[in-house]
Amino acid sequence: MAKYVYQLDANQTDVINTLEKINADNKRKEKSISDASLLPKIGMIYLDSVFDIESAIMDTQKRTWSELKVGPKFYIPLDSTQTLLEKFINTHIDLVILHVDLVSSTRLSMNLPLRRLVPIMQAFTQEMSLIVKEYGGYVFKYVGDAVLAFFFTEKDNLYLPCSNAVSCELSMVRIIEEGMNAILNENGYPELEIRVGIDVGESAVIQYGLVTNYHTKTERKDTNEK
Repeated sequence: MAKYVYQLDANQTDVINTLEKINADNKRKEKSISDASLLPKIGMIYLDSVFDIESAIMDTQKRTWSELKVGPKFYIPLDSTQTLLEKFINTHIDLVILHVDLVSSTRLSMNLPLRRLVPIMQAFTQEMSLIVKEYGGYVFKYVGDAVLAFFFTEKDNLYLPCSNAVSCELSMVRIIEEGMNAILNENGYPELEIRVGIDVGESAVIQYGLVTNYHTKTERKDTNEK
């Protein structure tokens, strides 16, 4: 009868240290979930039913016209986002990440003089940021022609934040098509197209120097819209 002998590559001390580390990581994760439960609950309400897209489109048209004719007056503070993320530094937390950027922005920058390109970019980031806020999300940062945002989740509750993120995406498409493009066309500017992606899952919040950033390590579920 064959006899098998199994030998661990790690000694008893290594095993105990590993188990203690796992236990500590689980406690930090539980704390981050607990902290998230103390955040504003607007993202845990189905917001598409209360968001008036028709009024939002009209407001977008007014603001876009003002951007083109008068100049920017909109300020987008990110201090509140920074303060929230500081609670989760060096921990993991489940987030819904939304990324929206302009299609063919390089072509726009090559074909338009700077004085005509600037108001388009300012109006785009302004309108996308306002929609994120309306759906309970937080703008994390701006990268080139892209707006990066996130939605907090609760333990075992991904449905509402995911629904709000998808509704936010669909509203972004209508805002671009019926809000911004209507005014851009009237004033001789090219129409805009956008690309939206959504990630869902556990994210690690890591602080680089004085700037808070994150890394998402979940399966990406993208939806592309024009």
